[in-house]
Amino acid sequence: MQADGRAQPTREDKMEFLVALSNASAGHLPLKMLYFYKYLVKHGEEDGFPLIDNDLFFYCEVQKFRVSESSFVEFYLVDIGQIKA
Repeated sequence: MQADGRAQPTREDKMEFLVALSNASAGHLPLKMLYFYKYLVKHGEEDGFPLIDNDLFFYCEVQKFRVSESSFVEFYLVDIGQIKA
């Protein structure tokens, strides 16, 4: 088996990635996330995942929906509480 030059991510790498995903979901695409997207486009098909770059944007859109849905529910519950009071 030939080495591919890829290293396993450290705990810090994973945490940094999650923060970058969170920022991307908030609409602020960090430069590192753009580089990661470029990496996915280049290597996704080679690794047998031809549409994995779309999964990155899908995840960000789902996170945006979850945040907005959560905000709406909180606002709705507060609004109902004021009506009953």
